[in-house]
Amino acid sequence: MDYALCEASRHNMEGITRAVTFYDINCQYNKHFRVWVDRGRFLEMAPQLTIIPGIGLWHVHGHQDSCYVRYASNFIEGIGRIDGEIMETLWAQLNLISPAAQGMSSPHQKECLDYQMNDSNFCKMIRMKRTLCWKYKLARNGISESGKAFDRLDEAAPAHLKTEWLARERIAQSSRLNDPSAEPLQ
Repeated sequence: MDYALCEASRHNMEGITRAVTFYDINCQYNKHFRVWVDRGRFLEMAPQLTIIPGIGLWHVHGHQDSCYVRYASNFIEGIGRIDGEIMETLWAQLNLISPAAQGMSSPHQKECLDYQMNDSNFCKMIRMKRTLCWKYKLARNGISESGKAFDRLDEAAPAHLKTEWLARERIAQSSRLNDPSAEPLQ
């Protein structure tokens, strides 16, 4: 994982100083990432690049409560909704063949699961255009609806409260990852 992230961070990153990574265990992984990179003989990360850790919404709810506000995409500045937990969406399809696969020998079971996953990947590939267009339309409509709702709230809120809320948000964003009360997972 360290090597993959370091190599990815060096590809077409000129002028980019901030990258958001999503990983199921980022609350633990990111704690010592820079130390591991600095100690690694084959690892190199641009020093100006700030890695902002996130955990997908499907996984973060299984963590401690403190992980939600620190790592959920809802609270990372500049991030909206993401579609980053693809592996879990494939489990339902594997459930269809799991009763049949239970009685198979290991090589036959592997062949059957490989076939199912390859078929799933092929179907995703040929439906990608339609899926991406559908997701784009949903996002575009979501932006419009969210903008209207925000404008209604913004007009109704007193100016002095908006100023106070913005100040509190800046404080929360700056201390989101540096919460000393958060206990590491054991």
